Amino acid sequence: MLYALIIAFLGLQLLVVLAPMLRFAKCFRRAPSLRTEQPKAAVILPCKGIDGALVETVRRLLRQDYNNYGLLFVTESEEDPAHKLIKGLIEGASPPARLITAGPAAACGQKVHNLTTAVDALDEFFPDIEIIAFCDSDAQPQTDWLTNLVAGLADPEVGVATGYRWYLPAGGGLGSLLLSAWNAQSLFLFGDESSFAWGGTMAMRRVDFENLEIRQRWRGGVSDDGSVTTAVRSHGRRIQFVPRCLVASRGDASLSDVLEFTNRQIILTRVYMPRAWREIVALTLYFCALFVLVASLLYKAFAQQGLPDGVVSLLLPGMAIAMVLQCWLQTTFAMRILPQHRDELRRLRWAYLGVMPLVAPLALWNVIVSCFSRRIVWRGIGYELLGPNQTVIWKRDLPDPRAI
Repeated sequence: MLYALIIAFLGLQLLVVLAPMLRFAKCFRRAPSLRTEQPKAAVILPCKGIDGALVETVRRLLRQDYNNYGLLFVTESEEDPAHKLIKGLIEGASPPARLITAGPAAACGQKVHNLTTAVDALDEFFPDIEIIAFCDSDAQPQTDWLTNLVAGLADPEVGVATGYRWYLPAGGGLGSLLLSAWNAQSLFLFGDESSFAWGGTMAMRRVDFENLEIRQRWRGGVSDDGSVTTAVRSHGRRIQFVPRCLVASRGDASLSDVLEFTNRQIILTRVYMPRAWREIVALTLYFCALFVLVASLLYKAFAQQGLPDGVVSLLLPGMAIAMVLQCWLQTTFAMRILPQHRDELRRLRWAYLGVMPLVAPLALWNVIVSCFSRRIVWRGIGYELLGPNQTVIWKRDLPDPRAI
């Protein structure tokens, strides 16, 4: 009976690992074909401070293989160090690129305020666009990024097309590696019918942006993509994940940075995307229960010698195979989409295995914090999230050494 339970348990573990990856693979195979027509698009990039990759991000956006697009950059003020940097990079650039300022946010997130200002400025700079695309300042989009993202909108049932990020450790510390491994787990939530849109890489038809009242949903909020996700779902539209729009992002973080970042992500998810939050909670509790079960069995086997040797010889290899398989599948997909980082990702496979046991406890801590706190710090600004459209800024100019 005990052996049957162990085998059933290992089968369930393989299912938990394989099902989301197969879902992702199916989405990859069914990726929308590229369209011959390219409706005019505007790419909006909100900035605050200088990310390590900002220069490369701007240059990549200027080199898209899309024939009919413009770029609109927005900072809080001209004093923002990103403003002067971007101004120099886009001077005389082709495609057309514009740089504006939004001023400080009062009762919403600074990013949301920047985005709202940029959308309102489209009529002045790009009045006849059909597609609005959004990109984060630390993303490193490939040259076909915009082409693939717009192709994701081919089906009229799709309300928003989205990609996602893959953090590559910028340093050799434990924090950077843990950040990368933690973030990679989010691929579980993507597929043909994705759980959420990611604001660092997403696109909408302009008519849908207006009809879904995104501007109004942003009012008083902090999470741009959370509000978009809620709006699209409430109107019965689809969120189309575009695997080829997985973008690399360099993340250099200390352990305290990782705690702040991961807590913020889960708090935002709970406030704006409760459905995705419940999925995260379920997966987190499952994996934590798994680790507790394995630890207790091993303790009983070695300390109390109360289990047959065969149980341990079956359980440990089974668990190891499941972890190796998960890391192998995740990095294989990433290497296929990001071939320029293939060698680095191949080396990271074994490093991920080393930190995987830390991911579940970290995720559990994130869930616990999200149950009791609505305060976050983002780009040096402290926010209290009273609701999806009610935000209080409780402090500015907080330490933000690593903007992730």
